[in-house]
Amino acid sequence: MTVVEGSEPFQAADAISSGRVTRDFVRKKCKRILPGVYLLRGVPMTAARRAEAIAVWAASKPSSRCRVVLAGRSAAAFWGAKWIGDDERGACNSHHAVQALEGVDVYRDRLGEEDIVTIRGVAITSPARTAFDLARRVPGDDAVIKVDAMYRTRSVRKHQLELYARCHPRVHGARRASEVIALSDEGADSPQETRMRLAIVRAGFPPPESQIYVRTGDGAFRGYIDLGWRRWRVLLDYEGGGHTERAQLDKDVRRGNALYKDGWNWVRVRARHLRGDGLDRFLRDVRDALLAAGADPGELPAL
Repeated sequence: MTVVEGSEPFQAADAISSGRVTRDFVRKKCKRILPGVYLLRGVPMTAARRAEAIAVWAASKPSSRCRVVLAGRSAAAFWGAKWIGDDERGACNSHHAVQALEGVDVYRDRLGEEDIVTIRGVAITSPARTAFDLARRVPGDDAVIKVDAMYRTRSVRKHQLELYARCHPRVHGARRASEVIALSDEGADSPQETRMRLAIVRAGFPPPESQIYVRTGDGAFRGYIDLGWRRWRVLLDYEGGGHTERAQLDKDVRRGNALYKDGWNWVRVRARHLRGDGLDRFLRDVRDALLAAGADPGELPAL
């Protein structure tokens, strides 16, 4: 933890004493992130770097009595979860009191040995414990997004997380965690896809399948579509900003034509369709597509 990399946080005292940097270099070229921990000026702070900074700071407290474990969003970032905002607070856990840290939540949960994994000398909550803590602590739909992000790291599966929650019913927030886990999905590929799925489920539609592999009969398209219902051959696909580029638009047209010829109804979704009046219209479009595909009106919300 004393090595100074150009873009990584480091312990200033150890780096100076080992001769890797000078005190003048730290003062003029670096910025303080946490007590004793610095980062080269101009290097952007990311969720992963914030997690690394907490790990570097924790390494300066070797006492087992004051063991610090990366947790919550910082643990998720360390595991490689992508949907942790760079401006979100970091988190760690220490059963014994430690000093307040700027931009870091310090929890005091009692963790079992099975809840802690040590990687490259860094103590971090296990993938299941990390996802469980995110589910019970992160507010709103962002909790589902964070849990979906943990699935994307391939470090934890939904059935493992469900089992963990059932085995820890007395932990504060366990009921909320179970509700969030029930809404989560291993197939989610982006935060907006998660929001789209939640809007569909909460409106009363039958739960859609995620990441549906489609191969048209003429071979014109093969690939994955975000959400949909195979039995009605209705697909929902979220389109981000990249879909406004001409090459992508041409590709989308060819894909849409191929899906239509093969009997699929393809509903395309943009960010504005998931909020306000746009959401109401989107849900009506989904209902209309399902009805046109032969769905029983009794299985669909009235809207």
